[in-house]
Amino acid sequence: EQELRQLFIEEFKKEHTDLYFSIETPTVYKYSFTNELMEICVSEKGQSALIDMCVLKKESETSNYTRLLNIEFKHKNATEANISKDILKLMHEEQNGAFVLLLKNTNTGTLTNSADHRFGVIDKVIDSIQHHYKNKENWKGGNEKSVEVVILSLEDGKKNGKPFIMQRTIFKTELETLDKTLNKWKKEELEDREYNSVDLIEKLIF
Repeated sequence: EQELRQLFIEEFKKEHTDLYFSIETPTVYKYSFTNELMEICVSEKGQSALIDMCVLKKESETSNYTRLLNIEFKHKNATEANISKDILKLMHEEQNGAFVLLLKNTNTGTLTNSADHRFGVIDKVIDSIQHHYKNKENWKGGNEKSVEVVILSLEDGKKNGKPFIMQRTIFKTELETLDKTLNKWKKEELEDREYNSVDLIEKLIF
């Protein structure tokens, strides 16, 4: 995860010289995080969590930094509890959010899986959002706010495998009817060393 974040930061510094960033930044709100899925929640009796990377702007030399975007990074097929913690932070902090997951490769069931007691990464993300939205107060930031989910797969070691990016932008207005179908996801494959990947910073800030 740290290597993924560092690569993202290096690209960010080249593309967005007018913006700033911080890493391991405390959240505004307090949370109670355990390894028990059903006990992950917002709690005034809890403590501030950490955001992997925050994007900030500064209007002038004398102005304060304004937080624009919260980004969480995950590597491999993380547990649902770990994904749930990140999703809750991105939902409850008021800025736009991005959840970026890097996979080494994929096979049948990696993204979605209908088998009992087995879950793909998309299943875990959507389940986490649906669970936390049972308490409507968990979504802060209004209808304009979005959480972008980005899945990158290297397809390493697969014959004829093409690295790809999948992404979906989720708004508050979708939360009541959110499902695990892939028709609202966009997918782009690497072809001849290039693909038209979306600039997350530009998409979620400007």
